[in-house]
Amino acid sequence: MARVCNDQAVAFDILQSHIKTLDQLLHNMADIDDMVDELTEAAKKEDRDGRDATAHRQARAYKLTQIVLTAAMQQHQLIEEQMAAFLASAPDIAKRLAHWQADDTARTT
Repeated sequence: MARVCNDQAVAFDILQSHIKTLDQLLHNMADIDDMVDELTEAAKKEDRDGRDATAHRQARAYKLTQIVLTAAMQQHQLIEEQMAAFLASAPDIAKRLAHWQADDTARTT
């Protein structure tokens, strides 16, 4: 019994770590977007923002966002895998989760 509880705790800790990493990646994407908006606004206020400068900023932001998006997609896959491992180690939780999801689906349809 103690081993099962320990397995569940370890699986949950790993899952929680992956979720925190994904959360940080999403914040990074939002920061990139905010930074580009702030730079664009600052350039407009100083009346020195040409099309080329705006396009260049957007292209650089797109490159950065692509890197972060790829990392977020990989992190999502890790979360899916770890969620499966966690639910396999905790069949009672898996059963309750399935029941809750079925109830939720029934309410929305």
